[in-house]
Amino acid sequence: MNIDAAIELHFATFREVFRLARVHRFGSRSQGGVGIDDANEGVQWNAWVEWKDNGLITGYVGVNLEGKQYDGWPISRLIERELDSFALFNVFADVDHPKEITVRWSRDVWVGSRLPPNYPEFRILSARLSEITDDKDKWREVLATAQGCLNQERGFRGRARQPITVSGGAKYLDVSPHLQFGREAWHGELPSEVDLAKQMRDIRRQLLSLYTKVSVLSSSISDPAEWTADPPESSVEPSGNGRPPSLGMPYVRANETATISPSQPFDVDPDVVDRGVRGHAVTQNRIADHLREREIEVRSPLPAEPRFDLAWTAGDLTYIAEIKSLTAENEENQLRLGLGQVLQYRYLLEKGGRKVVPVLVPENEPRDGDWLGLCEQCGVILIWPESAPLVIDGLIRE
Repeated sequence: MNIDAAIELHFATFREVFRLARVHRFGSRSQGGVGIDDANEGVQWNAWVEWKDNGLITGYVGVNLEGKQYDGWPISRLIERELDSFALFNVFADVDHPKEITVRWSRDVWVGSRLPPNYPEFRILSARLSEITDDKDKWREVLATAQGCLNQERGFRGRARQPITVSGGAKYLDVSPHLQFGREAWHGELPSEVDLAKQMRDIRRQLLSLYTKVSVLSSSISDPAEWTADPPESSVEPSGNGRPPSLGMPYVRANETATISPSQPFDVDPDVVDRGVRGHAVTQNRIADHLREREIEVRSPLPAEPRFDLAWTAGDLTYIAEIKSLTAENEENQLRLGLGQVLQYRYLLEKGGRKVVPVLVPENEPRDGDWLGLCEQCGVILIWPESAPLVIDGLIRE
């Protein structure tokens, strides 16, 4: 099998196993490696393929957190909290077969875009997880070095400037830290599609506790008890005791002031996109606030779970909500998209033994009244902010 065919099969299997509707590509042929990630703005699942001059090809799957701003520099939150709690380090000892997993901290360099990693300062740490498990001092030292790649004057929320060797000399350039856990999925000869899918599912289970802990430590959750709590099992796959595993993490409020950077190219008006982002966030928080007023615990998804907007439980039922911003022009498309999403969430979560009720929440009452009947026929609850209190209170009483 040639390189191109191996890459495409590796990526297609990764998308199928991790149920990814969209991905982001990275790397290049000239750098000797290409990959894709799940396009999440924060902690990501990723897969990549590397090759050597002698023709040997290797495929990997991993967990990735880049030093980017996202929602307030999640990598900075992770480093600060890990230095305080060592919650991620404490997970290492419980990971199956740690010799198979490589942990890497690297120093990304930015000159407009990210430079290829061919400068000597790139590597901060590259080691087997088993080599770090009992060496807390080494882990602390690495964390301190990674934190030094962030701007201390801005509370470590921003890139630092450090001397980097480029073109034969040292120049002060923007840098940021980058964390990755990875495991080889195959080397040399690509396995069959069935065997590759099984291998990737095994890797996902093996890395899940690391993925979850990195997600919680880097999130906007402010409760230290959540940082050190045991990582939950996957909510998609059934638990060993026959009961549905725990779902998600404590609710993370949506950012109601988020905007889209004007430097990015758009096929639509950025003002319209920004209004949709804010409308989505405001609607989501209103629903969450109403539930909390009724002393109902609201949950946000972990990155390994279906990407619902919020969830809650009542009795033996789990309610999964998808929020949709609306305009007069996009109402039908948005509602179609949202309906498909909540039906998929129900399907995936019920595979884990959970009883799921999908909830579709547009920011306004739909102009087309047929959507109520269609959603009812599909077993989906349709609510909007004005109707939510009455409908949710009725669900609580049932």
